[in-house]
Amino acid sequence: DPQRYGTHIRELVRLGDEGEVRIDHPWGSADDSTPLLLDGRAWTAENVAEQPEHKRADLAAAVQEVFAESVVHIARHLQRLTRASALVFSGGCALNSHLNGQLATDSGFDTLFVAPAPHDAGTAVGAALYGWHYQLGQERVPVPTDAAWGPDPGALPTTSRPSGYHALPHLGLGLAPTVAALLAEHRIVGWVQGQLEFGPRALGHRSILAHPGHAATRDRLNAIKKRAAYRPFAPAVLAEHATEWFMSAGDPFMNRVATVRRCRADRVAAVTHHDGTARVQSVAADHQGLR
Repeated sequence: DPQRYGTHIRELVRLGDEGEVRIDHPWGSADDSTPLLLDGRAWTAENVAEQPEHKRADLAAAVQEVFAESVVHIARHLQRLTRASALVFSGGCALNSHLNGQLATDSGFDTLFVAPAPHDAGTAVGAALYGWHYQLGQERVPVPTDAAWGPDPGALPTTSRPSGYHALPHLGLGLAPTVAALLAEHRIVGWVQGQLEFGPRALGHRSILAHPGHAATRDRLNAIKKRAAYRPFAPAVLAEHATEWFMSAGDPFMNRVATVRRCRADRVAAVTHHDGTARVQSVAADHQGLR
């Protein structure tokens, strides 16, 4: 519950005029030893693991909420200054999908673009694109809708695989209906096809596929991937059908959340977060052969 500590965090992070964000001293510096007093207890980097789990979760939720409010505050000021219609957001913070969902709806920009690898790995790509267009005078590269820019993994081994897994080679035209039938039976499918994705998201070229309709599927996947129980997985939906399931369209690189339509929530339980959102990948029709 972000309300438990929300007031306290907002007292530390002040939003001012002209898009200003000010963090009270010393927490806004490189200091990592000054304790934070919460519920009469001193929290430090050394003892945070000793705090009750539900309180740690509440603090994380409060920090996330105030962090998002701060970035939206800056973005709104930027939009007022520039009157631009599109916002390009990059850096490590641009991997925060919950923040990106709020930016898309609340920043005042009509369009939000977050590249498939907005962190440091994408900086080199941005520099190359800048040089290509602004220094060499070449035409702009089209806005990407897919991130299959990596190497082709080649033939996959069929002999060395974990116990309980079965390889299904040489399906040919039967690939799509076979996989669809397995997913309908709530089987879990390892899917590798084409060049690997650039960036941290598995976008259908190296993905684990599963039916989203049962929360138990999420638990099975978390056990397989050794992930925390609170980390649900992400849905992929054809772009033209996205708003039938979600209140907004998501994006091609699975970098933002969208609110699940209440009438559909029980049909996508395995990919819905506690707050009713999901980190949606919208898939263009010309890429559906990769799904």
